[in-house]
Amino acid sequence: MRVFVKSSIALVLSISGWTPPLNAQTPDRDVIVVQSSPVSIQSNEVAGAVVVLSRRDIEEHPLSSLADTLSSQPGVSTSFFGPASNRPIIRGLGAERVRVLSNGVGLLDVSSASPDHALSSEALEAEQIEVFRGPSAIAYGGGAIGGVVNVIDQRIPTQRVDGAIENRIYAGVSTVDRGNTAAGRSRFNIGEVFVINLEALTRRASDYDIPVNALSAELIDRLSDADLSVLSSTNRVQNTALDFNIGSLGGAWIGEDGYIGLSWKSTQALYGVISAASYTPNGSDDLTRIDLRQDRIDLRGQWSVGRFGVDHVNLTVGHADYEHVELEGEEVGTVFGNLGYEARAEVRFRPATWAGGRWEGTAGVQVLDREFSAFGTEAFVPSSTTQDVGAFFVQRWDNGIFGAEAGMRLETRDLSTVQETIRHEAQSTSLAVFARPAPQTFFAITVSQSERAPTDVELFADGPHIATQAYEIGDRTLSTERATSLELTLRAQRGRWDVETAAFVARFDGFIGAFPTGETLEGLPVFRFEQQDVDMIGGEVSLRGDLFTFQDWDLSSELQGEWVDAQLGNAGYVPQMPPLSVTARLNAQRARHEWSMEAIFANRQSNVADFERPTPGYSMFNLRYVGTPFDQRDFRIILEARNLANVEARLHTSLLKDVAPLPGRNLRAAIVLEF
Repeated sequence: MRVFVKSSIALVLSISGWTPPLNAQTPDRDVIVVQSSPVSIQSNEVAGAVVVLSRRDIEEHPLSSLADTLSSQPGVSTSFFGPASNRPIIRGLGAERVRVLSNGVGLLDVSSASPDHALSSEALEAEQIEVFRGPSAIAYGGGAIGGVVNVIDQRIPTQRVDGAIENRIYAGVSTVDRGNTAAGRSRFNIGEVFVINLEALTRRASDYDIPVNALSAELIDRLSDADLSVLSSTNRVQNTALDFNIGSLGGAWIGEDGYIGLSWKSTQALYGVISAASYTPNGSDDLTRIDLRQDRIDLRGQWSVGRFGVDHVNLTVGHADYEHVELEGEEVGTVFGNLGYEARAEVRFRPATWAGGRWEGTAGVQVLDREFSAFGTEAFVPSSTTQDVGAFFVQRWDNGIFGAEAGMRLETRDLSTVQETIRHEAQSTSLAVFARPAPQTFFAITVSQSERAPTDVELFADGPHIATQAYEIGDRTLSTERATSLELTLRAQRGRWDVETAAFVARFDGFIGAFPTGETLEGLPVFRFEQQDVDMIGGEVSLRGDLFTFQDWDLSSELQGEWVDAQLGNAGYVPQMPPLSVTARLNAQRARHEWSMEAIFANRQSNVADFERPTPGYSMFNLRYVGTPFDQRDFRIILEARNLANVEARLHTSLLKDVAPLPGRNLRAAIVLEF
């Protein structure tokens, strides 16, 4: 970390020439307004690592799940529990440490309770997806100790349609899983103040193909001859078929001083859960599938005040009734339910001039109330009620050369079962200072302390958890988890080249994890939730630039890398940490044609926990073409080939790495039509 700090400071000083001009500006390429930030800010002004994907970026990236769409971004990986149930991992942290939001409030599903539970959100629903850390993450709770993923959609329109009606259609097919995806949206005005939005999405796929046997060489080496004799050899990952269907209807009243609207969304899905048992002769008789349903109602509004020091007020409320049934063959095994709401109100203060700079900020409250239920053979955690109440504020001052941003959040969590209620209080603070030492240069240092209250699973679990192949035991005496971190961020633009780097070091006091005890219960190893100190260090770097023009083709390149290391205070490593990885891209563009060639290199992960095994590295090559055959850019053709060399690739972040490698060679074709 010390070497990185010295290198970053040296780079800043060399770029600046020690003379910060008064008209210094930050990089302005691909600048997008960050809607999740509590202050008005663009992506190149965020004091911390940030990823912003536009709708076009989303459509042109892999679309098998929300996490897959994000996994090509620096610092983001995926838990990969098959193509249906993935959660994003940010800098090695996932599950309850990463908040996945819909327009600023939670998804209200049970995806964080177990890796085989799917997210109730699809990438194609989004107008924009934002991933960020730093002071702004404070506004979304201690549960965002790892980061925030905010899926921003327009189910509730926030502005009138430019014209009578807007339509968008996406249709795509893929070969590796014989899959097809279709999505459509129609938005239109009614009179002078009402706007209606209709959306539908369907995603279907069969078991996906792989270049090798599904079982890893490491797993096969550990199996006895008797076990091997009953295992089938297959080049498909069994029980990965899926069927997702989403429909929504929304409308809003939009006036001169703001808007208010309602939306209804229905999600239905049926997908398989991967298991080593599927490769035995009678495995197909015991395959587990999840039948998921969620009905959700959202309310969103904004009111421009313009007085009393208030610029405007935002209100967002989400209410959902979620249930999924785990089917073991044709029998109902376990039923999980989640009924509740989350509400968020923000007051955005009017920007003011103070001490020669611009001062702005936000204060707000957030409330969550949910009833979680679990019944059946694999109900490893009891039914419970969670009630969260939080209050936060974020303030930013900027004079154009340097500035500061600070945030604080106070929250309480009451977790109740039929036997008891446990309360935790948490406080999170963050302070960032930033400077522009030269034109097109932005440098920030962020210090933060975040606290996260334990979840119902961590407190109350007591039973076999088949998805993790463990007997999990919670601990009712767990205290809040605290992380103290330091992060450096540098963004600079020099001529044709952009560079963005981020480095961080964090100390977790009372990191909550499921650690092996060495015992077995019901034929499964026992993992008990305990607290240990953890030290983390890592960083990301991204370099982009224009190369040259060759016969009317504009060539550009991108290079990005990421690395994270997490060690337990009592020696050993935190499990499922992503390895060092590097991605290189070469882009070529001419008129209506865009080509992108991508190489991904993932290192072998040898820093493993006591119960883990190393994961081999891999090199993967992808190719993408985007064509716009007409003068108007309202029709696009997307052709993509992933894993061209058909290599074996297994993710260390996946609990299924030994039975489910990543898909083999895949050809994807899609069209996007807007009219």
